[in-house]
Amino acid sequence: MAVYRFLLTPRWLGYLALALVAAVVMVFLGNWQLDRYRGRTEINERIDAGQRMTPAPLGEALPAPTGGPGTAGPAPAEEKVYTRVTVTGRYDTTNTVLVRGRTVDSRVGFEVLTPLVLSDGSAVLIDRGWIPPAPGGATA
Repeated sequence: MAVYRFLLTPRWLGYLALALVAAVVMVFLGNWQLDRYRGRTEINERIDAGQRMTPAPLGEALPAPTGGPGTAGPAPAEEKVYTRVTVTGRYDTTNTVLVRGRTVDSRVGFEVLTPLVLSDGSAVLIDRGWIPPAPGGATA
């Protein structure tokens, strides 16, 4: 036993304490990673389920806005997020917005957002896709 007495020196006790602290930190980080994985898996499963479902009319998935003109309606219920919907209206192309700095396949371009005006006068913002910048055009 005298051979291992050096393990009781302050230096070795410090190494032991450091190793124990590192082990505790690694366990906490591992649990955090597992929690993040479970959360992302749940979201991905909801997105996949939404892609497989039959589209529903907009009124079934999202309540109509209750405020006056120019106000946003309430957010969809948690179980309705990622629900595919059908909607009919006309595009208000005069209010199209180009959101710059969006990347697709390592190319920077614009996301095109256009209001779709419904028959009751309310509007829904539609993401119409991504477009590249004009040749020589700025993207930022």
